[in-house]
Amino acid sequence: MTARIANPVIRNFKPLTHAGSLPSPCISVCVMDPQTGWCKGCFRTIDEIARWSAADEQEKRAVWIEIKRRSQAEGTDAAASVAPLRPACEGKDD
Repeated sequence: MTARIANPVIRNFKPLTHAGSLPSPCISVCVMDPQTGWCKGCFRTIDEIARWSAADEQEKRAVWIEIKRRSQAEGTDAAASVAPLRPACEGKDD
């Protein structure tokens, strides 16, 4: 397992109950992990990062749910306060 960056945006965000426009999870730590294919800062794949600005809210919510699942699977500080969810970079990209 590769070291991850603690991302308070991920830790505190609740994608299933959030109202309004969904924020970008980017914290400008754009380093891809070759083992997982996820950004070490935001847990997105390169395809998710590239698509984010054109994605609709439903797609962004689905990505957020995956981000939460991935951060939990990695056991990082980013997921420390997140209850388990059921399935349902280049800088700031929001």
